[in-house]
Amino acid sequence: MKYLAVILFVFGLGFPALADAVKAGDLVIDKVWARATLRTGAPTGAFLGIRNTGGAADRLIGVSSPLAKKAEIHQSAMTDGVMKMRHVMHVEIPAGKMVMFKPGGFHIMLMGMTKAIKAGAHVPLTLTFERAGKVTVHADVMAMGKAPMHKMKKSI
Repeated sequence: MKYLAVILFVFGLGFPALADAVKAGDLVIDKVWARATLRTGAPTGAFLGIRNTGGAADRLIGVSSPLAKKAEIHQSAMTDGVMKMRHVMHVEIPAGKMVMFKPGGFHIMLMGMTKAIKAGAHVPLTLTFERAGKVTVHADVMAMGKAPMHKMKKSI
């Protein structure tokens, strides 16, 4: 079984490929994915990496999707032994650093989905940055309980 997994990985058959990186000014956005939903209206999360290759910081100040009535930047954190999630107005992307939006940390909440999204679909997200402006990326939808098979680099 172990050898089958290695063969599937080598030939790209075992895991869905994530969308190509998108450049917006000095920012490179990649590893964009979202979780599938069971029904229309159910909320879901979207995750990604943002690398700032420039010499000045930028900020993610907004997000939207035509498939969601509302999209917000959220941060999850453990407080007194309880995982809590809160809406944040922006996320700083320091010069020369990468910020990962991943489960248990920063993420994008998509609420009021206009249709159920299934694994294998794509969700368009428009990210608005203070310096780089607006950029649209497409999140690869993963089945519930699944995550892409890439290493999450340590973020700031």
